Amino acid sequence: MAKVEFVGFVDGVLRTSVGDVFGLKVTENHSKKDGDQWVTVGKTFRKLKPGYVDDQKVEVNFGQFNEGDRVKVTGTESTVSREYQGKKYYDLVVAVHSLERLSSGKTTQQAGWDTLQAFADDGTAPF
Repeated sequence: MAKVEFVGFVDGVLRTSVGDVFGLKVTENHSKKDGDQWVTVGKTFRKLKPGYVDDQKVEVNFGQFNEGDRVKVTGTESTVSREYQGKKYYDLVVAVHSLERLSSGKTTQQAGWDTLQAFADDGTAPF
């Protein structure tokens, strides 16, 4: 187990079979500079779950996060093995000590009063 701190993007929300949220999938991009641009050369995929600090479970509301959110994660990372259909897989799992949203992944703006177009009162309005 290693203490980690990283910035990543939420790939998905982990839910139980009845829909309760219990964790997140997060991707950390690794980039290098190519001329004037940064290029992603690799990614680390992790699963987040609640951790413990001083023997007290850290309460994290994973349900408040959405796919695409940029988050800062601090916690303890471990490798967990699992078997599926006769093959062995290894997951990086972070027991979260703190989780902070740095920016929202919501990029679509809902039409609201501030985004509606005004029409002239000259009989050309479409209603």
